[in-house]
Amino acid sequence: MLGNNIVRPFGTRHAPLSLDTMSDTPQPRLARVTTIGNLKGGSGKTTNAVNLACMLGHGVGGLPPQRVLFIDLEPLRTASRGLGVEAPRAAQSSAVVFQAVPRNGDREAHLERLRAAIQRAENEPIDLIPAHADGLEAADGVRGKEFDLKDNLALVAADYDF
Repeated sequence: MLGNNIVRPFGTRHAPLSLDTMSDTPQPRLARVTTIGNLKGGSGKTTNAVNLACMLGHGVGGLPPQRVLFIDLEPLRTASRGLGVEAPRAAQSSAVVFQAVPRNGDREAHLERLRAAIQRAENEPIDLIPAHADGLEAADGVRGKEFDLKDNLALVAADYDF
């Protein structure tokens, strides 16, 4: 610590937190979001993502089992099929995470649609929002919808560790 500030890890662009503004009230721990991506096909993205999610779900390295939500965004649905889950229709697939979160009274109905898309993996202790062949197309294209994804993840973040 330097003076009255908590120093953030190297490379962060945020200003240090002030000890004066920190609350004594315990804050709810929200889920950590991990993304695995690469433009090259066949580089092991799906394999690594599924293995990481399953290891966290079982507990690894002396850690207790974690509550994991895996969101399959791949149109080929490799992870969804490998985890034994199929989306019955596009509206109950990962397309739902790219729908805008209503700012009015429809928020509860939207949360129910989001939760209806979450399924338990067949043989692993993780939850999954499966992909659907038409799911991402049903989301009206995903470019520019990053904030919808962030808002939807925030709705269920308290239910998961990862």
